[in-house]
Amino acid sequence: LTCSGPVPSVPYAPEPDTAWASSPGINYTCPVQLFVSGPELPSGTSWTWYEGGCGHAPAGSGESITVTPPVSSTYYVRGESPVNLTPCKEVSVSVLENLIQSHPYRVEVPYSGSPADGIRVSLIYTGCEPLDAQVSADWVTIMDCTNEQLIIVVEENLSEQIRTENIVVTGGGTTLLIPVSQEGKPLPPELSLHVEPAAITEGTFVTITATVEYGTAPYSFLWERKLSGETGFSTVKEIHGLTEPSDTLPITAPANDFTIRCTVTAEGKTAVGEIKIVVMN
Repeated sequence: LTCSGPVPSVPYAPEPDTAWASSPGINYTCPVQLFVSGPELPSGTSWTWYEGGCGHAPAGSGESITVTPPVSSTYYVRGESPVNLTPCKEVSVSVLENLIQSHPYRVEVPYSGSPADGIRVSLIYTGCEPLDAQVSADWVTIMDCTNEQLIIVVEENLSEQIRTENIVVTGGGTTLLIPVSQEGKPLPPELSLHVEPAAITEGTFVTITATVEYGTAPYSFLWERKLSGETGFSTVKEIHGLTEPSDTLPITAPANDFTIRCTVTAEGKTAVGEIKIVVMN
């Protein structure tokens, strides 16, 4: 006759009451927490999570798990023990496309280049993984790229041609192109002089107009005159800070021929025009 002790009872897993997500919608590459609540679990039982269907692909276990679904998905959780499997509760999570926006939309740079500490571009990004920025042009350098801002340095443009490039910002399954354009180095000013009237005698009221091509405002004009028999020029008018590329010199014709010289300065570059005016006797 053999005696045996009591047979230990195997606990049954309870059925979960409800399951929910920390957010019903997330952006691509962002994590989300899933939760389950129900009766207290006896020892040897667990809450077990699945995706693709109840009991299909394991996704984790416990009262909460963290997942990063690549697409909109439904997760299932049930109580499990060695002797029973309960029906599942399900929770769905929508995955949204990410957005990247920049401010400003386009970066416009003077020919002289960016400041030494660079140009800051603010970014709006809905994803979670780090953004990355690339550029192929050697005249643009990316100093820093975070999920909030982009800092670039642009070299001086020694060419007279406008140059353009795109910065490619990628992250969270989406891409943004940020156009960069840089103006060309301005051409040095060129100066032409025009005299009215065509026929000049002593005492005629003469208007001399100086017109500038190329160059960049502000403009400075220096007018000088040399009378017949003189060896040097003397200043008759000087004006600075003009925004228009022209200026006039009104003058009364002397008895003899004279020469007018005009010097224009724009952004440190100068052009000189000189004209001899014949006075008819």
